[in-house]
Amino acid sequence: MAKKVIKTDNIKGFSGFTLAEVLITLVIVGIIAAMTIPTLINKTNNQEYVSRLKKTYSTMAQATNRLFPMKACRELIWAAGQLLMKRYTICIKSTSATQKNVT
Repeated sequence: MAKKVIKTDNIKGFSGFTLAEVLITLVIVGIIAAMTIPTLINKTNNQEYVSRLKKTYSTMAQATNRLFPMKACRELIWAAGQLLMKRYTICIKSTSATQKNVT
């Protein structure tokens, strides 16, 4: 028995993408990337700053626990640290809002 050979080079049976379709898709992907990448970078930078601030706060808290074993001193320093965290968060929000208004 002879096997049936199927021709794939027939133009009517060809199912592929044209160059125009591929280029349009790449343009759309490029536009979406151009809109989202700056936002992702900004969020990453803000998260990096917050992470550094938390690490610094943690180090300072451990140092004060060793220096000032009294609970009242630790609570005072903890409250000051919380105030700094709130001010930093407000500063980040205001700078990101300013950046949004500028662009």
